[in-house]
Amino acid sequence: MDDVRLDSAMATGSLDRGLFRVDTLQVQSNVLEGHGAGPIALLQGAGSSDFELRAQVASLAPLRRLAGTSSLQLRTGQLTAHVYGPPEAQRFDGTVDLEGLIYNGMRLSDATASFDGQRGASQPLDRATITGTAGYLSAFDLTATRTHVEADYDGTTVDLSADVQLDSKRRVQADTRIRPTADSTTLELRRLTARLGPDQWSLRRPASITIGTAYRVDALLLEDGAQRIEANGVVDPTGTQDFTASLEQVRLRGIAPLLGLSGLGGSATGRVRLTGAATAPVFDGTLDLDLRSEDRAVGTLQLDVAYEELSASLDARLSHRKGRALTVSGSVPADLRLQAPAPTSLSDRPVRIEASTDQFPLDWVDPFFDPATVRSITGTLTADARVQGTLGAPELSGTASVAGAGASLPPINTT
Repeated sequence: MDDVRLDSAMATGSLDRGLFRVDTLQVQSNVLEGHGAGPIALLQGAGSSDFELRAQVASLAPLRRLAGTSSLQLRTGQLTAHVYGPPEAQRFDGTVDLEGLIYNGMRLSDATASFDGQRGASQPLDRATITGTAGYLSAFDLTATRTHVEADYDGTTVDLSADVQLDSKRRVQADTRIRPTADSTTLELRRLTARLGPDQWSLRRPASITIGTAYRVDALLLEDGAQRIEANGVVDPTGTQDFTASLEQVRLRGIAPLLGLSGLGGSATGRVRLTGAATAPVFDGTLDLDLRSEDRAVGTLQLDVAYEELSASLDARLSHRKGRALTVSGSVPADLRLQAPAPTSLSDRPVRIEASTDQFPLDWVDPFFDPATVRSITGTLTADARVQGTLGAPELSGTASVAGAGASLPPINTT
């Protein structure tokens, strides 16, 4: 806190039989400036509250060390709040306005929110409502041009509605109910629609996600015509697993830009299954990709993965539209147990990986690059290689070579 400076603080008032009359409340620091005035009823029968508070952010820079970041700033920030009514039905309302927030990799152009609620007799809040709208937001490699959120709390549950405009072609809308308890929180999805480019996804039926000592997904099914995304089951770090998720004919063109893969097209079908005890989980999965780069056919990927008894295995086949193929198969030791009674050494366990191809075109990876940064990848890969031995002492043998490798990069404009 050595970067935060309190320049002045003053409070004047009187306390009379449970009614605190605040004549002046002023705080000035290098972080914020605030002032308030008005009565606050602390006890039943003491009268009625009518207290107003206004605060304005001066600078967030002094909080950088406390927040553990070198990137924290806010152009403007204002808060207004009003507390009123008798203690047994004390209410509050207010507004928050922000502009130009930067925190690490997050950028927010502006946001406004209003709130109101009522204090509870047996708990801090009996009711609360928040309505907010944000402008351009960039965080976690995702961007949104506009976000609107409404939340209502009734003392036990929160009803939350969100409308997120990602860009001109992508919009997500959701209505949920959040039920917190002492040992878990359940998110009930009542409505979910997602317009992602040419696709219009929607929730087939209400679903729920529970987070607690175990993680449970009940009947999550999104559809758009023949496209399906489905998940159901439980992942229990201390118990038994029974979880399945699947994709069916999912077009990648609408989803890929959200993952930073704007050039990726084609479709995906796959399935993963997790079973077994937390101390000995069993996992298997398949994935079939039909890859396209900006609507140009590239090739396919068939992938099988599995895990059991401290060993992870894969069998992958990458096929190019010109008929060439690259195969990779084998297994490596891995400790993916959700609960381990005792540590296990993997260094003496065997490793087996084999890769084979003849003049496999490198432009198979085109869809995974942003066409604005890397284009027209050329060259071929020839390989007959293997890894054997143990995890602690692997042995590499065989050959691998690349011929004619190249790519086009966009010009860098300098002034």
